[in-house]
Amino acid sequence: MSGAPEAVAESAAPASALDQEAEAIPLPGDVAAPAGDAPAGEGGEVVRPGDIPEAQAQQIAAMYRPSIGIVVNGVADGVLPNWKLTEAERGQLTDSMALACAYWFPDGYIPPKWVALFGALYTGYSIVNARRHDDGSWVPRAVVKVKRDAAATASPGKGDGAGGEV
Repeated sequence: MSGAPEAVAESAAPASALDQEAEAIPLPGDVAAPAGDAPAGEGGEVVRPGDIPEAQAQQIAAMYRPSIGIVVNGVADGVLPNWKLTEAERGQLTDSMALACAYWFPDGYIPPKWVALFGALYTGYSIVNARRHDDGSWVPRAVVKVKRDAAATASPGKGDGAGGEV
């Protein structure tokens, strides 16, 4: 079986002009490679376009920490109270989420599609949290009894075309 990929590669027909042209078209997200060596970062590492040096990412993450902390505490208390997240766990989660935001949104601008997603998540959180008592217990599920019309339930399907005939 180890020879199968080589056999396939050798037997492949040469690419047509159309195939070569299609391969030359850049796909969305393709980034042209910089000419020459990329500049070195603070520690001498190669910095690619879009990369953020670690020190700068930590500074940006510090900007996000207060907001992320509120979200983490709200979810921990309102949605996951049985997990009993410790302060250390909440801090770790806050730090990692803030760093993720620093890499995703380094300039502090959150695009509208992300704002809409965060808004939908917050709405879901609000609905879940509204079903809790102040002591943390859940509000019982409401059972709605449907009142039926007496005439409609007296003799359903007795040849009146209402269904129920066998």
